[in-house]
Amino acid sequence: MSRGKRSVLGRGEADIERVRTKVYVPPPVEGLLVKIGSSSAIASNPYMFLYEWSECQVDANYRPVVKTNGLGGLAISISELGNYGTAYVAHGVANANIPAGFAPVKINSGAMAWIVPSRRDTSSALLWLIVNVQAIDGVCSS
Repeated sequence: MSRGKRSVLGRGEADIERVRTKVYVPPPVEGLLVKIGSSSAIASNPYMFLYEWSECQVDANYRPVVKTNGLGGLAISISELGNYGTAYVAHGVANANIPAGFAPVKINSGAMAWIVPSRRDTSSALLWLIVNVQAIDGVCSS
Protein backbone atom coordinates (compact mmCIF):
# COMPACT_ATOMS: atom_id res chain seq x y z
CA MET A 1 0.00 0.00 0.00
CA SER A 2 1.51 3.31 -0.95
CA ARG A 3 0.84 6.52 0.78
CA GLY A 4 0.22 9.60 -1.31
CA LYS A 5 1.98 12.81 -0.53
CA ARG A 6 0.12 16.06 -0.24
CA SER A 7 1.29 18.65 -2.70
CA VAL A 8 3.00 21.83 -1.53
CA LEU A 9 0.02 23.75 -2.87
CA GLY A 10 -2.40 21.45 -1.06
CA ARG A 11 -0.74 22.07 2.27
CA GLY A 12 -1.20 25.81 1.89
CA GLU A 13 -4.76 25.82 0.60
CA ALA A 14 -6.26 26.26 4.06
CA ASP A 15 -3.95 29.20 4.78
CA ILE A 16 -4.65 30.80 1.40
CA GLU A 17 -8.40 30.48 1.96
CA ARG A 18 -8.14 31.91 5.49
CA VAL A 19 -6.20 34.95 4.28
CA ARG A 20 -8.51 35.41 1.28
CA THR A 21 -11.70 35.44 3.35
CA LYS A 22 -10.69 37.11 6.61
CA VAL A 23 -10.40 40.83 7.20
CA TYR A 24 -7.15 41.98 8.74
CA VAL A 25 -7.60 43.13 12.33
CA PRO A 26 -4.66 45.15 13.65
CA PRO A 27 -3.24 44.15 17.01
CA PRO A 28 -4.58 46.03 20.04
CA VAL A 29 -2.99 49.33 20.98
CA GLU A 30 -0.92 49.04 24.15
CA GLY A 31 -1.84 52.49 25.38
CA LEU A 32 -4.05 55.51 24.77
CA LEU A 33 -3.64 59.11 23.71
CA VAL A 34 -5.37 61.17 26.39
CA LYS A 35 -6.10 64.71 27.48
CA ILE A 36 -5.29 65.45 31.11
CA GLY A 37 -8.09 67.01 33.14
CA SER A 38 -8.05 68.02 36.75
CA SER A 39 -5.61 66.63 39.28
CA SER A 40 -5.30 66.32 43.02
CA ALA A 41 -2.21 65.92 45.17
CA ILE A 42 -1.66 62.50 46.68
CA ALA A 43 -1.58 63.26 50.41
CA SER A 44 1.53 61.21 51.14
CA ASN A 45 3.71 63.29 48.82
CA PRO A 46 3.40 66.89 47.60
CA TYR A 47 5.01 65.99 44.26
CA MET A 48 2.65 63.14 43.32
CA PHE A 49 -0.75 63.69 41.72
CA LEU A 50 -3.80 61.69 40.71
CA TYR A 51 -4.92 62.82 37.25
CA GLU A 52 -8.30 62.64 35.51
CA TRP A 53 -8.04 61.87 31.79
CA SER A 54 -10.19 61.52 28.66
CA GLU A 55 -9.32 59.41 25.62
CA CYS A 56 -8.41 61.45 22.51
CA GLN A 57 -7.85 60.95 18.83
CA VAL A 58 -6.11 63.06 16.21
CA ASP A 59 -8.48 64.74 13.73
CA ALA A 60 -7.98 65.39 10.01
CA ASN A 61 -6.09 68.62 10.79
CA TYR A 62 -3.70 66.82 13.18
CA ARG A 63 -5.33 68.29 16.28
CA PRO A 64 -6.07 66.18 19.34
CA VAL A 65 -9.75 66.01 20.20
CA VAL A 66 -11.57 64.18 22.97
CA LYS A 67 -13.01 60.98 21.50
CA THR A 68 -16.81 60.68 21.48
CA ASN A 69 -17.74 57.81 23.81
CA GLY A 70 -14.06 57.33 24.60
CA LEU A 71 -12.61 55.98 27.80
CA GLY A 72 -11.83 58.09 30.84
CA GLY A 73 -10.52 57.54 34.30
CA LEU A 74 -7.73 58.20 36.74
CA ALA A 75 -3.98 57.77 36.32
CA ILE A 76 -0.67 58.46 38.02
CA SER A 77 2.55 59.59 36.39
CA ILE A 78 5.43 57.13 36.00
CA SER A 79 7.94 59.92 36.64
CA GLU A 80 6.22 60.79 39.93
CA LEU A 81 6.40 57.23 41.28
CA GLY A 82 9.97 57.85 42.45
CA ASN A 83 9.06 61.01 44.36
CA TYR A 84 8.69 59.25 47.71
CA GLY A 85 11.28 60.39 50.19
CA THR A 86 13.24 63.57 50.07
CA ALA A 87 16.43 62.87 48.13
CA TYR A 88 15.26 62.70 44.49
CA VAL A 89 12.32 63.71 42.31
CA ALA A 90 11.39 63.65 38.63
CA HIS A 91 13.41 60.59 37.55
CA GLY A 92 16.51 61.23 39.63
CA VAL A 93 16.84 64.99 40.04
CA ALA A 94 18.48 65.55 43.41
CA ASN A 95 16.36 67.82 45.60
CA ALA A 96 19.58 69.34 46.90
CA ASN A 97 20.35 70.61 43.38
CA ILE A 98 17.01 72.32 42.76
CA PRO A 99 17.47 76.08 43.17
CA ALA A 100 15.32 78.04 45.61
CA GLY A 101 12.05 79.08 43.98
CA PHE A 102 11.88 75.93 41.81
CA ALA A 103 9.94 72.72 42.41
CA PRO A 104 8.59 69.66 40.56
CA VAL A 105 5.22 70.48 39.00
CA LYS A 106 2.14 68.49 38.04
CA ILE A 107 1.03 67.91 34.46
CA ASN A 108 -1.14 70.86 33.45
CA SER A 109 -4.82 70.45 32.69
CA GLY A 110 -5.33 70.18 28.93
CA ALA A 111 -1.94 68.58 28.26
CA MET A 112 -1.77 65.57 25.99
CA ALA A 113 -0.22 62.37 27.31
CA TRP A 114 0.23 58.67 26.54
CA ILE A 115 -1.05 56.23 29.14
CA VAL A 116 -0.65 52.48 29.52
CA PRO A 117 -2.60 50.00 31.64
CA SER A 118 -0.99 48.36 34.64
CA ARG A 119 -2.09 46.53 37.79
CA ARG A 120 -1.91 47.45 41.47
CA ASP A 121 -0.33 45.21 44.13
CA THR A 122 -2.08 41.99 45.11
CA SER A 123 -5.57 43.33 44.32
CA SER A 124 -4.69 43.46 40.61
CA ALA A 125 -6.94 46.50 40.27
CA LEU A 126 -6.48 48.35 36.98
CA LEU A 127 -4.12 51.32 37.27
CA TRP A 128 -3.34 53.64 34.37
CA LEU A 129 0.20 55.04 34.18
CA ILE A 130 1.06 58.26 32.37
CA VAL A 131 4.31 57.92 30.42
CA ASN A 132 6.09 61.25 30.86
CA VAL A 133 8.94 63.07 32.55
CA GLN A 134 8.01 65.39 35.39
CA ALA A 135 8.90 69.01 34.81
CA ILE A 136 10.57 71.35 37.26
CA ASP A 137 9.55 74.99 37.09
CA GLY A 138 10.17 78.21 38.96
CA VAL A 139 11.27 81.81 38.79
CA CYS A 140 14.91 82.85 38.94
CA SER A 141 15.77 85.38 41.60
CA SER A 142 17.09 88.66 40.28
